[in-house]
Amino acid sequence: MAYPDRDFLPGRRVVLTGAAAAVALPATAWAEIPKSLVTGAMARFKPARPPKPMPDLEFLDADDKPLRLANLTGKARLINLWATWCAPCVKEMPSLDRLQAALPRDKFVVLPISLDGPSKAKVAPFYKKQGLTNLGIYYDKGRKAMSVLDVSLLPTSILVDPAGRELGRIEGDADWDTPEGIVVIPGASSGIGLALARAFAKEGNALLLIARHMKPVDGLPADRTEYAEADVADYPALERAIRDAEQKFGKTACLINSAGMADARAFTDVEPEAFSHEIDVNLKGTLNATKVVIGDMQAAKSGTIINISSVSDRKTSPVAVGYTASKYAVRAAGESLREAVGMQGVRVINVAPAYIKTNIHKGMGISFDEYCRLLGNPDFLEAEELAEIVLYCWKLPPTICIRDIVVAPTRSGF
Repeated sequence: MAYPDRDFLPGRRVVLTGAAAAVALPATAWAEIPKSLVTGAMARFKPARPPKPMPDLEFLDADDKPLRLANLTGKARLINLWATWCAPCVKEMPSLDRLQAALPRDKFVVLPISLDGPSKAKVAPFYKKQGLTNLGIYYDKGRKAMSVLDVSLLPTSILVDPAGRELGRIEGDADWDTPEGIVVIPGASSGIGLALARAFAKEGNALLLIARHMKPVDGLPADRTEYAEADVADYPALERAIRDAEQKFGKTACLINSAGMADARAFTDVEPEAFSHEIDVNLKGTLNATKVVIGDMQAAKSGTIINISSVSDRKTSPVAVGYTASKYAVRAAGESLREAVGMQGVRVINVAPAYIKTNIHKGMGISFDEYCRLLGNPDFLEAEELAEIVLYCWKLPPTICIRDIVVAPTRSGF
């Protein structure tokens, strides 16, 4: 699937939650909607896999002129079946009006078809009262729309591509002009965090990448990526970075706590400042970032927090004591939070990798070969392999939460 055309929308690029984000695709690039776009308020969106031809439907415009769906190809459409007597429909109409205002009519049209029937005279006054100036007025003809389009609930919105194929639908009202949300990745300057940034960027996600020495990453779209230099142990700085990025892209849809460090020396050789720093980064950093976003996720009844822990969160070791203790705490904190917010639609996922080939040894002042010897010369996973597994967890339907997953090389005794 092609990435959204960045020149498609005027001014600030408006990328909508869920299925509505797909309207930014050029006509030649329409295909199945990736699950990563179906997030937040659009979690109820049901993609058509594969896209299917729309049945023909005759309906009327404001002047009672007959129109047919079959004659409206060439531009994307959002068909919305609604009525003035339907409270959820009435609630949804202003956001549909704003959606149409944000998108060029030569490429995208919101098509609200009223099912008011005998009370159709109420539609035009309703538009005037609500200030709906961007939507056309259309009426169902002969009360056939629900049966022809296989609709059983109002409102129902059906997303149609320029070729006249249904891409999917959502039953019930939705906030169509809500910003899409952002994926926040602390610890993104190298190793696992950097691999995660590249993997999530390929899926078209807007990103905030955070690290103490964060620099722009080659190959990531500049208009979809924000960077911030902050220490995860510094709560005010971390909160400021996240809030600033949310002003551009919307609230955090996914937080991936990947900042981490390890000191694999024997505990007798580790300075108190060193294990204190491990706890600050590994545990306090995870708690700080989670604290910033979890309230908004609870309020939205949607969101995903992924903690990159370690197999050391369940297996003790004679070395790396501070690291092991911090990862045990990360796992316990994540499981406790999942119990607290899971029923509110927020996913908390613990990803526990075994040894990953990163530059974590540099923080210890030793070579990678020395690091391997300290650990008993195990096999290592590539950071990119772990990133694909994390991406898989994120792309699952929001109703599915992989609570805890251990990832290790096959040739590993750890």
